[in-house]
Amino acid sequence: RRYLGLQKISKNVKNLHFYKNLREFSSKEIIVDHHAGVAVITLNREKKLNTLTLSMCQEMKSKLTDLFKDAKLNCIIIKGSGNKAFCAGGDVKCIAMEKGPFVPGKPGTLRSDFFREEYELNYMLANAKAMRNSTNKPEKVYQVSIWNGVVMGGGAGISMHGAFRIATENSLFAMPETAIGIFPDVGASYVLSRLPSGIGHYLGMVGTRIKASDLIFSGLATHFIPSKNLMALEKALIEDKGEDVAGTLSKYCCAVPFEKGELEENRQAIERCFNHKKSVECIITALENENSEWSSKTLKIMANHSPTSLKLTHKQLILGRDLPLRGCFEMEFRMMQRAMMAHDFTEGIRSVLIDKDRSPKWDPPKLSQVKEIDHYFDPLSPYELQLFA
Repeated sequence: RRYLGLQKISKNVKNLHFYKNLREFSSKEIIVDHHAGVAVITLNREKKLNTLTLSMCQEMKSKLTDLFKDAKLNCIIIKGSGNKAFCAGGDVKCIAMEKGPFVPGKPGTLRSDFFREEYELNYMLANAKAMRNSTNKPEKVYQVSIWNGVVMGGGAGISMHGAFRIATENSLFAMPETAIGIFPDVGASYVLSRLPSGIGHYLGMVGTRIKASDLIFSGLATHFIPSKNLMALEKALIEDKGEDVAGTLSKYCCAVPFEKGELEENRQAIERCFNHKKSVECIITALENENSEWSSKTLKIMANHSPTSLKLTHKQLILGRDLPLRGCFEMEFRMMQRAMMAHDFTEGIRSVLIDKDRSPKWDPPKLSQVKEIDHYFDPLSPYELQLFA
């Protein structure tokens, strides 16, 4: 009996250690499961909708550096923990609340370091390659992002530059930055500017939330796969060692089982109002002339957004059309560092995330009072963003 009792105690102690280790593992913000040919990266801040922190960006960069040394790596799967969000963006509330002196681009502050690390991570994923032993040359690693839930801001940045973006019935995508006094970043000036028929300007300036139907319609998502099939998809990619990612995805994807979304329903009006317009004022005039329920709703939304942010977004998307991805990130870093010095960012965060009164006091408060934004695009020498070739 004594022996059996000791055995039981010993077993319980082992279980205690096991569960302790499990909790420690699960408390990590980034979880990496490395299989033969496939790596699965899980963003693990479920209670915070998997929003990105500075430490998460740094850790992901470090993990990716190690993963890309694997000569047999073919595929990286990125997903969020839980069913509510892939990633709801960067933890901008912490950034806005940072106190102390700030020099645009100079390392040592969260306002500088977070965006530098985030953009470096985005660009690293966009150029994901592994060194092959057979050819002694780097070859493409395919990224599969599982958009099962909210995808906003920084969540788009770590996924929309990859080869495959999977929408589900739970997907909810938006670039809502103009509502908090900044602009769509993380390479959005490259991606949104290349969407057809003014859709990019519409999404970037209005911050409209779109679901699976519109994600497929716009091309932002490459496949629709029901969430009930995601575990089977992941298992199949792992079993295939990522050797035929496109083929595996085609076995699980299907047509979107929903009606047309807002983008598709209003595509002609969006093109009339947002495509190739010379200024924000021209867009406002076009919306007023449209005189529809959709245009009235759009005008109301834009009226509550930062006038400076609207001007910045319009200009960045025009410039982004002619820039490579690297150039877009460099431009956005300059813009964001100037935005960190402006009133509208902290005011936007206050109104949306702190006081939540949704009544921002922008400075200046009207489009007609925004006189000059060119300095946002000026070089940051000696603190420019440096991205690898």
